[in-house]
Amino acid sequence: MSLPLRVQKVVKNLITGPGAVALPKRVAEIAVQFPKKGGNITAKQFAETIVPRLQFSNPQVHFSVGRLGTGWDEGINVVFDDATQANIPVGDGNLEEVYKNFTEAVAEGPAPST
Repeated sequence: MSLPLRVQKVVKNLITGPGAVALPKRVAEIAVQFPKKGGNITAKQFAETIVPRLQFSNPQVHFSVGRLGTGWDEGINVVFDDATQANIPVGDGNLEEVYKNFTEAVAEGPAPST
């Protein structure tokens, strides 16, 4: 018995496209924050399109998405297993730039401690 067509489309969307990648084992948590109103739309787009694919491909990673009041900084925060963090600012970049910065930060890992 095959899955209904609608379910097939949802699954296909989760396993293809940007974000449908396995993250390194050292990534423990990803938090995306954006304002409820105003601000740059890119963080919201990241949360709506990229995060579901990342969640599907990486069930061991804890994800949180926060809609904050005005005046808060929007961005993506990656927490590694040694409690170090990488903050990816959203700024005025488009979704492709933000995703590229995210993948680079995750690949580089935590900054070496001095």
